[in-house]
Amino acid sequence: MGQAGQWIMGSILTTFLTCLCSMAGYWFGQRMNRRLPRGYMEHDHPRDVLMAATGMIATLVALVLGLLVSSAKGTFDKSSDAISEGGAKVIELDRVLRKFGPEADPARKELRQFVVVAIERIRAGVKRPTLNDPHVRPITIDEMMYHPIRALAAHNEEQKELRAQAIGLIAALSDNRWQMIERASSPLPVPFLVLLYFWLAVLFTGFGILAPRDITFVAAFAICALSMAGAVYLIREMNEPLDGTLRVSPAPLQIALQYMDL
Repeated sequence: MGQAGQWIMGSILTTFLTCLCSMAGYWFGQRMNRRLPRGYMEHDHPRDVLMAATGMIATLVALVLGLLVSSAKGTFDKSSDAISEGGAKVIELDRVLRKFGPEADPARKELRQFVVVAIERIRAGVKRPTLNDPHVRPITIDEMMYHPIRALAAHNEEQKELRAQAIGLIAALSDNRWQMIERASSPLPVPFLVLLYFWLAVLFTGFGILAPRDITFVAAFAICALSMAGAVYLIREMNEPLDGTLRVSPAPLQIALQYMDL
């Protein structure tokens, strides 16, 4: 199983565990409700106390999930912005090489090939470069473009300035790529997931004690559990925008490729 397949299986497992812990808590609460003395939960005092405790945990879970969704959305947006910025710099670099003259055509072809490979890698969901295997490790833009551009013979001051500008753009593209890779890797810590599962189990246990034993309520809380699982799934996916099923779009690079072919 490839890296993308392992990530998808991890997302599915996380979602399943979230839903399972929630429904297990609800089932446990229903079992406790049956063991309580008849009519015990109909009294105001124990019911009010349990509703207050359940409401407190529900507020805590909602607050934590809301903050995590916001943080994950920020990570996803930063990666999208980095790809857009990279696409703009690619167009600028291609324009600089075109101004340099026909001598830069081989470098432009190398740049176009790099953009095509980058689009394929984003679509394939390759999260991190493999540094150990030289046959798998992707070639970076500075490795591919630096020497061909340095080898360009500048015959006048304008070409010298264009070559220096091209080298600066390559450095900026390389920095942008590595920052995007490092920024796009923030998996959820396992202790946090365990604590979140515990909160959900306790929360749904309270729901199970308070709710009547009826199939309608079971279905309603099953939908609630699926909603919680969906929120955790979105958080996990948006925290890793270069991998999984919810990935950033390579559209800015595709637009850059269209401009390069004009």
